[in-house]
Amino acid sequence: MRLYAPAKLNLFLHVTGRREDGYHELQTLFQLIDYMDCLTIDAREDGRFEYADDAGGDFGESNLCLRAAELARKRHPEGCGASMFLNKQIAVGAGLGGGSSDAAAVLHGLNRLWGQPWNIEELAAMGLELGADVPLFVHGRTAWAEGVGEKLTPADRPEGFALVLPTPSEVSTAEAYRSLQLTQWSAPIKMGEVDAYWGSNVFEELLRSRLPEVGIRLDWLRRYAPAAMTGSGGSVFAWFDDRGEAESVLALCPLEWNGRVAASLARSPLLAQERA
Repeated sequence: MRLYAPAKLNLFLHVTGRREDGYHELQTLFQLIDYMDCLTIDAREDGRFEYADDAGGDFGESNLCLRAAELARKRHPEGCGASMFLNKQIAVGAGLGGGSSDAAAVLHGLNRLWGQPWNIEELAAMGLELGADVPLFVHGRTAWAEGVGEKLTPADRPEGFALVLPTPSEVSTAEAYRSLQLTQWSAPIKMGEVDAYWGSNVFEELLRSRLPEVGIRLDWLRRYAPAAMTGSGGSVFAWFDDRGEAESVLALCPLEWNGRVAASLARSPLLAQERA
């Protein structure tokens, strides 16, 4: 079984407060794009889970793919084992949601391998135990998000193309949130107001001060098109209505910036054949 796990962009990102448990309340618009990892899953009869990737990934307790598999096994002990191989394309620690998307792919893959014991809502609830972004990728649709990112409302957006420049340095999401100050919190907005705030990201000032190369890339992109930073990881992107325009700007980028053009996705390829 081969599954494709897409990246996401935050078309805007506000933090509206911090809860008593330490988690932050946010508002964001997630846009899925066809910048994807590829996960291959094969059944094993010995009941074990085996994981490998082509990026020298972490195979310990923090590995989200293995954590997703063990969580699924806990919910469905009679499920067979699986060998998982991840072809990693999405930059790590880049605000693109690659790890969360990979975990969602594992949940979807094991669900099909085991005869679909769960529907989408049940898979999303499991995903939330792994991380706040995982339900987005389980549901697999561009969405307005609130809460810690788990309260999702599907959103229809115009098709477009993103020129993505992955972050040059891996950024810890937890550390970025811990660094936010009370003065950086935003007043809540309504879903219908999102276009007025397109591109605003509460982490931009913080990342500019810590990683000057983020600001350099962002300012360069804004010479050509509306541009923004995504998530708390520091990757930046510019948005185009036409692929040719995006490719033309990509051709001007320094090669070491590792840019790529990705089309918007209204629906994730992970949703194929899942029951509602």
